[in-house]
Amino acid sequence: MAVMVVFLLLLLTKQGFSQLNDSVNNSTNVLINIYCSRDAVISLTNFIQILKSTFNQLRTELLSKRVLFARAQALSAGDSVYAAAQCRNYLSVDQCVACFDISASKLVNCNSGSAYISFNNCSLRYEGANFYTNPYVNEDGNGTPYSVISCGNQSASQPTAFKQAVDEFLSDVRDATPKTPNFYVASTRNITSENATVYVTSECVESVNLTICQNCMKKAYEKLNGCFPNTEGRFFDVACFVRYSDTPFFNVNQTTDITNILKGLGQGEGSSSRVSIIVAATGGAVIIALIILSWFLYQSRKKSKGTEQDFEGTVHYNYNDLQLATNNFSEENILGKGGFGEVFKAFLEDNIVAVKKLQVQHAGVKKEFESEVKLISNIQHRNLLRLLGWSTEGSYLLLVLEYMPNGSLDRFLWDFGLARFQPEDQTHVSTKFAGTLGYTAPEYALHGHLSEKVDTYSFGIVILEVISGKRSTEVKSGSQSSDYLLENTWKLYEKKRHIKVIDETLKLNLYEEEHVKKVIEIALLCTQSPASVRPTMTEVVVMLQEGRSLGKRQLTRPTFVNNQDRRIYKGSSRTKTQGQPTTTIINTDNKLTMKKET
Repeated sequence: MAVMVVFLLLLLTKQGFSQLNDSVNNSTNVLINIYCSRDAVISLTNFIQILKSTFNQLRTELLSKRVLFARAQALSAGDSVYAAAQCRNYLSVDQCVACFDISASKLVNCNSGSAYISFNNCSLRYEGANFYTNPYVNEDGNGTPYSVISCGNQSASQPTAFKQAVDEFLSDVRDATPKTPNFYVASTRNITSENATVYVTSECVESVNLTICQNCMKKAYEKLNGCFPNTEGRFFDVACFVRYSDTPFFNVNQTTDITNILKGLGQGEGSSSRVSIIVAATGGAVIIALIILSWFLYQSRKKSKGTEQDFEGTVHYNYNDLQLATNNFSEENILGKGGFGEVFKAFLEDNIVAVKKLQVQHAGVKKEFESEVKLISNIQHRNLLRLLGWSTEGSYLLLVLEYMPNGSLDRFLWDFGLARFQPEDQTHVSTKFAGTLGYTAPEYALHGHLSEKVDTYSFGIVILEVISGKRSTEVKSGSQSSDYLLENTWKLYEKKRHIKVIDETLKLNLYEEEHVKKVIEIALLCTQSPASVRPTMTEVVVMLQEGRSLGKRQLTRPTFVNNQDRRIYKGSSRTKTQGQPTTTIINTDNKLTMKKET
């Protein structure tokens, strides 16, 4: 007999849970609102393809990450799509995806630039602009139904008592929801007069901030008051969703305990007396703390005043937004890699940008990062890459830069250079040699001496490459000479024939040829040895702008670089002059050794 009773209890319990789950599943098909805008798109066929692709990304993220909220975006042929899906937290992922599939199938048929749909259990939205942090970004003032209220058709048996009890319940939920970690509450409360239990769930879109969530909860509370004395009501807004009912629509074990949150807001039992005691006991300490805090705030504002000016014109981005814009820094979005990190293509606020992600390997990197941001943000020139913003969260250091659709100079520069910060109180520093010899000044390769004249040398080599259309280490095919660009240019200059360096495809007239000859001479001046005879970059700019000749400056033989056998040597040829010592630097496995020959 006892076994039979237990069996019947288990059977009834199972049927109860089954009915509840069926109720949850069936409620997926209860449509609250659907809105298709009148926003036009450039190409409807192309837009629909982008939209379907974006919805597929959302579905994949929901399933693969087992989450109930997902965002995705895409840009193609001038049309952009930003989409977000959110399911109620009491659902399973499978139930969420089922609701999403129905929502997506309906929105695809909108054939408009933006739309949203809301069911009892999920919401789906897409726009042509980024709405993740500001859900009201596309509000057009033409009666767009951003907020919708849906009331049930059954009234409570005791309307006044029901209204008072549910109003108090919704008031608590309104205050508690923005204080929860994920902006979500599911709670129940017994109503004695009705001999019933009221179920309430509320949530804000996960990507909005606290203020937007609070404002949306206030709006929901005010609107749902219009449903009383109906026993069920739903409020939908693009920023939040609230529902109450005397019929269960989530399991009791899925509720959120908001008691401590309400106590923290001063709404718990006996809270007034406890607050009085605490204030009386700690009043003096609070005043002292406020004085200390005010002093620290004054000092920090004083210190940060200059910092705000340093970063003027740039935007501080949220790391999550940049992670989303780069598709979680995927390999497909990589534009390039370097010793300090990677650069990713990103879709940010309807624009394509480049995001540089720095690798943090030591404490000094953050200081170098801030120096780079300060430097770039204060330099504005049409020929320089523009810094749009930055992000520093924890160990992540990110720069948001202007996107260059035609690529960068690395396609035209035939070698690479290295940069490091030079102490302001020093004109020279010594370092270990690193890099290749193409643009490297001899004194740096030989002795590790680093100064601003190293950059002058590199600039001279680049100028010769631009004028000649050749790599600095390139030997002309079929030529009897094995001279590289700098040595060949010097030999032609000695013969007053350095006009031969100019790329023949330029087809310059006589006046232009004379001007370019002066530029070649300036480039040779930049490569002089020792470094002290080279001009400063300021002098170089003045000479280039005004078309000046070298004047009284006399060119001396540069120190040539031979990249074929990795040698640096002084002289006009590689053969040793009898009776004269020659210093040769031989690079073997990136290690430089010095060898003297007599």
